[in-house]
Amino acid sequence: MSAVSGLAGVSGLGSASSPQIKKDEMGQEDFLKLLVAQMKNQDPTKPMDNFQFLSQIAQFGMVDGIQNLETSFGSVADSMRQNQLVEASSLLGRKVIAEGGDARLTNGGLIEGQVAVPAGARDVVVEVRSSQGAVVYSSTVPTGAQGELPFAWNGTNYDGGIMPAGQYKVSARGLVGGQMTELEVSTLQQVESITVAASGAVELSLANGEVMPLTNIKQFK
Repeated sequence: MSAVSGLAGVSGLGSASSPQIKKDEMGQEDFLKLLVAQMKNQDPTKPMDNFQFLSQIAQFGMVDGIQNLETSFGSVADSMRQNQLVEASSLLGRKVIAEGGDARLTNGGLIEGQVAVPAGARDVVVEVRSSQGAVVYSSTVPTGAQGELPFAWNGTNYDGGIMPAGQYKVSARGLVGGQMTELEVSTLQQVESITVAASGAVELSLANGEVMPLTNIKQFK
């Protein structure tokens, strides 16, 4: 993969800053000064024993090591996050299969996706609802069909008229094991922008208005 610069639509990519010791935290130099002062001012009749001396050094070494380890892990995490963003930037403008039935119909366009139909399911129906919740179109799935079955709706309603552009919701249901069950629906969406959440997860802003973690994307087209 070639290097990518000036990523349009990509935000949240910051440069890693070097860690700084807070004023109320003890650094290595402070610890050594304190240790030397302790040795100078100890009671000559009761000098610090070797065990106590080594124990203090070991405790500081452990804390210092943990801080260095945290810094290293932070650098690795920043590097991984930047790599994710560079890779995710290749998705800008492309279409993906995303979980959920919310979709946007454009003038002259299609709403496409797929329905997960388990083996043995019967009487499977796919419905398209308007933003007001009214069913404007439905279609049945042939008996015996199973797996990730594709669907496409061209915006035509029951009367043959063309529905206006806007938000719609696709849902599916069928008899599974003798009970009416809601089936998983995914829709084909265009990726409009990429951001990074506070948690560090890469998120995609889709054409249907949803912001979805990259891990919720099922397929890339």
